[in-house]
Amino acid sequence: MKKIFLLGTLLLLLLSNTTFAANWQWVISDNKFGWFFDTDAIHYELTQPLYSDKPTVDVTLITFWVKTVITPAGANELVKTSNNRRYRNAAYSMILETVSLRHKTHMIRQATFYDKSGNIIVTGKGGNVNYIIPGSYDDAVFLAVRDYARTHHAQLIRNAYNN
Repeated sequence: MKKIFLLGTLLLLLLSNTTFAANWQWVISDNKFGWFFDTDAIHYELTQPLYSDKPTVDVTLITFWVKTVITPAGANELVKTSNNRRYRNAAYSMILETVSLRHKTHMIRQATFYDKSGNIIVTGKGGNVNYIIPGSYDDAVFLAVRDYARTHHAQLIRNAYNN
């Protein structure tokens, strides 16, 4: 009986770790925001060449999740810049983003803001491609992701086929 209980507990732990797996790599922070990216789900994009039935890996496009931790001062700034009071209780955001190494641009695919209880405040899809401004927080994330991709190239290729 004791072995069955231990086996069941171990199985539940393994399932919960794979369900909520994320490895957040810190990038940069200040008194308003902290930026992290997930090293478990980061991957190169697949492209479909005209001359082939098989997709190929495009090592110039990287997709990853960004988590931004938001302090009360950051939430106040979001309210002011967006003119949207829904951000006043924002605690963090989860953003799916793709960067182009070739063009130094980024595209937000999806963004969701949460309060401290994990309730969704605002969610939406992106789609606009924007240049990354040198010295900005986006630039810090871009450089961290680029450097991570250089040292974990094989992982990003494997993840491209698993996403």
